[in-house]
Amino acid sequence: MAFRQLPRTVSTSVWALATCLTAAFSTVQGQADAAAISGSFAVRGLGAQSCGDISALATGDKADDLIQLSAAWIAGYLSQFNRGNSDTYEAVPIIDNVVLGKLAINICRSNPDILFEAVVASLVTSFSRGVLAEESPIVELKSGKNSAMLRRASFRLVQQELIEQGYLPGGGADGDYGPASRAALSKYQEARGITTTGIPDAQTLIHLFAMGGTDRESGRN
Repeated sequence: MAFRQLPRTVSTSVWALATCLTAAFSTVQGQADAAAISGSFAVRGLGAQSCGDISALATGDKADDLIQLSAAWIAGYLSQFNRGNSDTYEAVPIIDNVVLGKLAINICRSNPDILFEAVVASLVTSFSRGVLAEESPIVELKSGKNSAMLRRASFRLVQQELIEQGYLPGGGADGDYGPASRAALSKYQEARGITTTGIPDAQTLIHLFAMGGTDRESGRN
């Protein structure tokens, strides 16, 4: 059998976040055990597979199919999560489900003994700083050849994070993508060592929200 590596789009952020989240899974497992005691639930589809099995498929000839399957499963999971939480309209700021699928698969590589569902649950928790409570339209933000799809309210949260970290002047969290926000994003990306695009792409959202605490400790104040 020929083996090939899973495509690694946004690989730097994916692997960095996978490393940062590894320690969180003991907590996730403890929560899952408690839930099972009070009321067991069945996990279906890809979510019921162990990360060990997922990782094996991710390096085989079904890697592309696995990415699409994981993206679809996560989309369903997030839809139900949003539906089931009255204070949540959108749990994760990243719109691209394929990016989330790749991220979850790569985290699985370091956690072979847990279920794929637990990985996705932990991902949702890690993005808690970017949760939206109210409906907001999806907008496309462009800078040169780069573009990103994001909910307008999510972009306001991006601006607020940039303000708190000293990259954007106070009062700039208006949801409008202009020269000041573009410059602030570029400076933040340069400081974090990620691709400088000037837009709130997936790499940037991961660093701002899922790795926000790390950025505050090692970045600007």
